[in-house]
Amino acid sequence: MLPGATLTVYRHPRLAAPVMGYLQNGSVIQILCTAQGDTVVGNNGQTSSLWNGINGGFVPDVFIYTGTDQATMPNCPP
Repeated sequence: MLPGATLTVYRHPRLAAPVMGYLQNGSVIQILCTAQGDTVVGNNGQTSSLWNGINGGFVPDVFIYTGTDQATMPNCPP
């Protein structure tokens, strides 16, 4: 994320899903599960359809630093 930016938390791993809230840049989150969803373009032009399930919704993985571009947790339940 860009300094001072916020990251939208969505109800489902889709950009058209209802917005559940926002995270400030630098927020520490706990990833509970992962899911495939809409493809999102990150700040550096990287694209990914991987989303991270957190308390309160989903965030695009492309904006979360986990040290890898791969899933770090099991799939979210349907």
